[in-house]
Amino acid sequence: MIFHDTLTRRLMISIMAAMVAGAVLDILLSLAVGRWSEPPLDRSGLPEAAAEVTHILDAAPVSGRSAIAREASSAGLQVVVHDRAPFTPATERRLRRQPTTDFSTSAVPSLRLRPDHVIVARPGDLSGLHLAPGPGHPTPGAYMLFVPMSSGQWIEFMVPQRTWGTSEGVKRPIIFAVLLSCAAVIAMVSARRLAAPLRRVADDIGRVGTDLHAAPLSPQGPQEMRNVILAVNQMQARIAQFIKERTLLLATVSHDLRTPLTRMRLGCEMMDDQTTAGTLLENIDEMAAMIESAMAMFRGEHRPDGAVLLDVGALVSVVLDEFADAGAVTVPLSGGEGLLVRGEPIALKRAVRNLIDNAIRYARDVVVEIRPEGDCVTIEVLDRGPGAPPDFLPEMLQPFTTRSPRGEDGLREGLGLGLTSAQTIALAHGGALRVDNRAGGGLRASLRLPAVAGPAGWTEARLLH
Repeated sequence: MIFHDTLTRRLMISIMAAMVAGAVLDILLSLAVGRWSEPPLDRSGLPEAAAEVTHILDAAPVSGRSAIAREASSAGLQVVVHDRAPFTPATERRLRRQPTTDFSTSAVPSLRLRPDHVIVARPGDLSGLHLAPGPGHPTPGAYMLFVPMSSGQWIEFMVPQRTWGTSEGVKRPIIFAVLLSCAAVIAMVSARRLAAPLRRVADDIGRVGTDLHAAPLSPQGPQEMRNVILAVNQMQARIAQFIKERTLLLATVSHDLRTPLTRMRLGCEMMDDQTTAGTLLENIDEMAAMIESAMAMFRGEHRPDGAVLLDVGALVSVVLDEFADAGAVTVPLSGGEGLLVRGEPIALKRAVRNLIDNAIRYARDVVVEIRPEGDCVTIEVLDRGPGAPPDFLPEMLQPFTTRSPRGEDGLREGLGLGLTSAQTIALAHGGALRVDNRAGGGLRASLRLPAVAGPAGWTEARLLH
């Protein structure tokens, strides 16, 4: 399993890479900073050596101290005895005012001397020192320690260059900060690498969600992601097959409906009353257009570029005129002047017709209001009736769900597809449908559609009548 490209393998490799990188970085850091990785001064042995030499010189006669100092000197620690202070009083005051260094802090306890009896000179502090030239002359990087003796002489301990590392109290936080930074960088790179297949799959699935006829996804990434992609491809194929079978069924029904529609058309053409015949022919044409529009929608042929610019007020007025001509109640309309949307007229008329028919069927005092809301146009169908329980409102948008008529028990005759169809049409046009209870009783069905800027009052009248 670990030899296959899986999320487990990638995660394991990322953790191992972080551990190896941290170890390598620690080694490189130690090599890069040189003496930084060496033991601190209190572990270098220099304070002990200086203390031993001091005790020997203090017990030796004055005349022999210089020779002893030369014998005690080495490449790493040079010892010189001065008959007088090797610096001026002003330099001594300046050196004593300096902050305590790790050199003096570690050396003074070993020498068993008071800190104010010891003079420490760090690199850069050598100006003002009166030292005799010779092999022991300090270099710019030298550290120096001056210890006074009871005879008035001064012992000079000089380290030509630093041979000890930073104290553990400083070194450990630095190492921790560097390793933490390295781990954060590796974790970020690993997380992005692990998340990249997920992002690609999410984008591909989103594309499939909007276009079932899109090409199948290409399996890529770790094994788990490939399994997900294969499952999505299978789901897409099943859904496409289901839609194909449903479309075939609807095509059969549509074909069967064309025969009676044709007979009705022939009968209307033979009627003497041409006015009535014309009205019936318009209804027959609209029915045929509705069948074709539904078929196109089921086949996925609905495209935004097939829509036209519509005056919302004019479209709703046409629907209300149809209800009035059919002998239904008169529904007042307010608002809607100059509000334009882009959509398919037959589909939008069917959505508005379903909302109004639902309100008339199950309630009373139906009113339609149209108003702009931000970048949308809202068509509200208001009624006064029993309303619906709050937990039942979402179910009203589901297929085959009906309201109780005028507060009576039982269900009104109908299939319960009106609100579902209106919601489907709204979503197809980039809008939404919402159903809420009104204060004082009744329902509010709000159809929101994206607004379009255009010449006020313009409408495609030939597509509305």
